[in-house]
Amino acid sequence: MKTVSGRLRAGNRRGVKAADRFYPLWTLKDLRKSLPAKPDLLPATAKYSGRTELITRMLAKRCEYCGKTEGKFEVHHVRKLKDIKDGTKTWQRLMIARNRKTLVLCVECHDLLHAGKLPDNRYSPRNSMESRVQ
Repeated sequence: MKTVSGRLRAGNRRGVKAADRFYPLWTLKDLRKSLPAKPDLLPATAKYSGRTELITRMLAKRCEYCGKTEGKFEVHHVRKLKDIKDGTKTWQRLMIARNRKTLVLCVECHDLLHAGKLPDNRYSPRNSMESRVQ
């Protein structure tokens, strides 16, 4: 009976022979030989240095639904815009119009949204946001 290492060899190559075909196996030593001589050791951190649009919206400290500027803010997230494509509620139409899966809300609006009791405030005089869907 052949040893395990003997069964994985075909001449000077390592691999598995199955159904009249040879499937090569590689060792870590083989992979190191294929790497460039001088790999780039410095990570490309420049692409992570800018702020994302979501962080900028959070730091604005303004509820995108009611316009409140005091208190804590949370982000409401939907998995896919396709899930809310019918857009029967104001907050859904707002997300569809902005083509965003996230909505920065004050804690009160976020709690009401999850309870299904978020009021339709399109006609509220307090709300005068430019990107408001009407």
